[in-house]
Amino acid sequence: MADVIGRMGTFKMDDPMVMEVSKRTSYGHQYSEHGDGVMSPRRSERLLSLLIDLVIVVNSLQLGWCSNPGNFEDVCYVSEHIFICIYLVELIVKLALLRSRYFRNGWNRVDFCLVLVAIIDTWVLEPIA
Repeated sequence: MADVIGRMGTFKMDDPMVMEVSKRTSYGHQYSEHGDGVMSPRRSERLLSLLIDLVIVVNSLQLGWCSNPGNFEDVCYVSEHIFICIYLVELIVKLALLRSRYFRNGWNRVDFCLVLVAIIDTWVLEPIA
């Protein structure tokens, strides 16, 4: 096996510790080996990110359409709750995976505040009014 030269010196690629560390992502999941049919974490992270991006675009269209819903007020009401649930699940999953590292990213802090405001507005203040 070839040697790898890094900041800490030279490592043997057949060293079990080097092999284990090289298989891990930032979330601590292991990469799948080739051919086992399991998606690698980095690829699943990209797909999840694309899915959330798609949800954001659809939610933006929904917000524009629901600014003047006409006869579709019930659809707008239900879809608003569905989007909040999707964003809440995303937040919970990211918190579970990243734990305290979640709040180190500025965009995660923005997402957290937006989800919190949406929950307070839709699930707390709206029923009171």
